[in-house]
Amino acid sequence: MKAIVASRRGLALDPGISLAHYNIGTSYLEMERYEEAIASFEAALELKPGMMEALNNLGNAYHHQGRHELAIETFREALAAYDWSQLHHNLAAVFLAAGQADSSLVHFQSAHQMEPGDRETTEGLARALIKAERLQSAQQMLDRALREMPDDEELLRLLAFAQIGMGRDHEALSTFRRAGLSAAEAHLRIGGAARERHVWQRAREHYEAGLETAPEDARLLDGLGTVLVADGDWRSALRLFRRAAEQDPYNRLLWRQNLRRLEAEPLRDSILELAGGLDNRTYGYPVAISARPDGEVVVNDGKLPQRRSIYLLVNRSAPPSIRQLFDQPDIETNCVRRSVSTVPLQALSLLNSDIVSNAAIGFAQRAINESPRDPVGWAYQAAFGRQANHEQLAILTEFIKQQTDLYLATSGERKAWQFGYGTIDSQDPRTVNFTHFPVYLKQQWQLGPDYPHQGSYWAGLNATGGHPGSDKPVIVQWTSPLNGKYRVRGFVDHPSPAGNGIHTTVISSRHGQLAQWHTAHGKKQIEVDSIQLEQGDRLSLVTDMNEELTSDNFKWTVRIDQLDEMGTVVKSWDSTAGFHGPLDESDDKQLLAEAQRKSLVLPCHVLLASNEFVYIY
Repeated sequence: MKAIVASRRGLALDPGISLAHYNIGTSYLEMERYEEAIASFEAALELKPGMMEALNNLGNAYHHQGRHELAIETFREALAAYDWSQLHHNLAAVFLAAGQADSSLVHFQSAHQMEPGDRETTEGLARALIKAERLQSAQQMLDRALREMPDDEELLRLLAFAQIGMGRDHEALSTFRRAGLSAAEAHLRIGGAARERHVWQRAREHYEAGLETAPEDARLLDGLGTVLVADGDWRSALRLFRRAAEQDPYNRLLWRQNLRRLEAEPLRDSILELAGGLDNRTYGYPVAISARPDGEVVVNDGKLPQRRSIYLLVNRSAPPSIRQLFDQPDIETNCVRRSVSTVPLQALSLLNSDIVSNAAIGFAQRAINESPRDPVGWAYQAAFGRQANHEQLAILTEFIKQQTDLYLATSGERKAWQFGYGTIDSQDPRTVNFTHFPVYLKQQWQLGPDYPHQGSYWAGLNATGGHPGSDKPVIVQWTSPLNGKYRVRGFVDHPSPAGNGIHTTVISSRHGQLAQWHTAHGKKQIEVDSIQLEQGDRLSLVTDMNEELTSDNFKWTVRIDQLDEMGTVVKSWDSTAGFHGPLDESDDKQLLAEAQRKSLVLPCHVLLASNEFVYIY
């Protein structure tokens, strides 16, 4: 306060002393009275615009308040005039606090280049690298720094967190011990990091290891109980929370099954078995494997069915990717005991690899075949060996209903689309003289059983395009099933370099001509905005030969979107997905069945990639 009083006395004598305002702001900043500090720094900057020290501390005050955008703007203004390492450091710290790790890295690296020996910048750069998941770079930088500062506890802890992120738990445990942490504290931190990533098995292993050295540590007991709750083991979790498992908390008497992950071969075979894609033939030659251009090594190009893992060819230089990720032994050396690792690539493989994606499709179809009335309940029990409880089943059922509605919305009802030929009425542009094509053959609507009909009648439409006739423009007609606001999106493409192109016209039975495009030797976007339609109104897309029947083959896709009051798409009708031949009542049932099957694929994929499926209890 003495500094503030003295500076205010100076201002009473000369209000134009910018340094006095700066000193007052700095004192308030140290006292964590940020609003007063900001007012003082702003007063200093009014008297002396561009004052670097005031800008720097003003940015720090905004940072402490969590007003990241203002802090970033202030530091950038200062850096525009002064390329100072501290400004780079402070701006990087704000970006890091705002969750913008990449931007933070840029400025920490600039500060580090200007002052490579600065310890605070080294720590900040390490945190940014870890936040950006550039863990190898973080480890290398921290290793270099620790050669100069081998006993720096904070840098050692950051190194341990980098090692955790790379799945090197044993190294992280050793590093935490170097940083002065007890074994229990080290296991607590490693387990906590695994729990944050929902890697429950890894978290459980470290909580249990920590409890061996500190059996009464409430944090370890709470962490392990939380993991068990997440895994659905409420009984064991309750025992931990109540501290009732005192006689044998570490299962030395084997009163329960120890949790362990399936090995690579049974994991792969289990996925295939659930999908109905496991070829159980015995004996025979080894099954060949192949490497894709992206480096993934697969069997049968990821397609099903596939034979059991025991029959796969063993290639020392290129083992199947899913088996290698799940710790298949290296056959170049003796393996007396398989290692068990937990790394992010394992989860990514279960979510993205073709074998699991294709298995999810097969699993969904098998669930529908086995239990048409409750496929998701059957799939849950088949994957986990237990029935879903009421809450789990309700969540899955609601998700499938939403996904089914979404698939139906994006494909639209096929009966809304009609395909034919005709002309636009010259007297009333709202009227289209529409005639249905009489013949549907080889996935195309056309004028007769041969194409071109009688050798010269080219008019025809298929799912992705068509061809106009000499006096018969082709027409795709859509009938609005609901009152509302709509828009039209899509494209029309005339790929041929010959001829003079085509005309495409959009006609509304209520509003008349909405738009027209001439397309020749290229692609045009179809865009019609904000059309108010009532139920039963028709939109017709009429394509003619543009006065010359020469190379008029075209491709197009049209999507009609229904919009709500905010302009958000609530339902869509796609001409390609809605293309159809002659319809009967079974077509809508087939569309619904297909949407339900597709909506079940994702839950089945999640079941196959879940911890409860991958681990044995």
